Amino acid sequence: MGSDDGIRIVDVDSALAAPFLDYVRVHGAEHDDSYTLEEELEHFEPAIEPAAVVLGEADEVVGAASVMLDGYLAEGLGRFRILHALDPEVYPHLIAHILGRMPAEARRLSLFLPTGARSIEEALTLCGFAPTRHAYIVEHRAPAHTHVTDIPADTHFEQALPTAAEDWAHVVNAAFKGEPGRYDMTAERARELLARQRVIRDGTLLAWRGGLPAGVILTARDCDECSQAEIETIAVCPAHQGIGLGRAMLRTALHAAAEHSCTRVSLSVSAANKRALSLYLDAGFVVGQVRICWETVRQG
Repeated sequence: MGSDDGIRIVDVDSALAAPFLDYVRVHGAEHDDSYTLEEELEHFEPAIEPAAVVLGEADEVVGAASVMLDGYLAEGLGRFRILHALDPEVYPHLIAHILGRMPAEARRLSLFLPTGARSIEEALTLCGFAPTRHAYIVEHRAPAHTHVTDIPADTHFEQALPTAAEDWAHVVNAAFKGEPGRYDMTAERARELLARQRVIRDGTLLAWRGGLPAGVILTARDCDECSQAEIETIAVCPAHQGIGLGRAMLRTALHAAAEHSCTRVSLSVSAANKRALSLYLDAGFVVGQVRICWETVRQG
């Protein structure tokens, strides 16, 4: 696809998948690295994830966009894996192109940006996007100082292995039901997450209470820096909230990260989730970054 300005935007097919992924590896994390890690890129399939690249004069990739639908489309959602261009003037064309490839079921599309990304924010506004919510990236900079708290009565923890995938998916979906932009967790996806080598097993737990799966937490080493870890998931079923289960899992995970020589642990939390944010701050986390969710609701 071309434009009057000489911009060439081409849909990604099997021949362009490798150049697209190379561009994502270099530039994806400039906005949001949630789905640009190598283990996430392994799941990219252009036949099911609409993607496009911007080509320069020598056919080099100078921009890229893709929207993940798998796991989101059942809820009428889509989430950008990447939206990045070396030339800010390309953004309106690239956004319009990728929006034109969305199936009708994808009514709400979103992406997260750091604060201050003015050039892309202007283009998103022109294309009908608006900021809807904020997320904090919070960090614990001394996990070794964490004191493990008592586990609530009638509760026990076990390591969450891939064999627990169905129970894991149940807890995650129950805990986040109705949350904006939530991902539809499947047992297959849970198995993939729990099977990764960088998962810290002692900090990746399934909590049982009264014989029922009640909570989960997943802690993993950073892909690039082994002294850093991320709590990728922490969730408690509504029926088991308010009894200190989240606090006990969190502190257990921090202690496990420290035991594995991690000196910094991060996680992401919605700014609107005041109870969770209070839990993390009370545990010694501090706000490190702010990310803004931009969304558009498509008509028709």
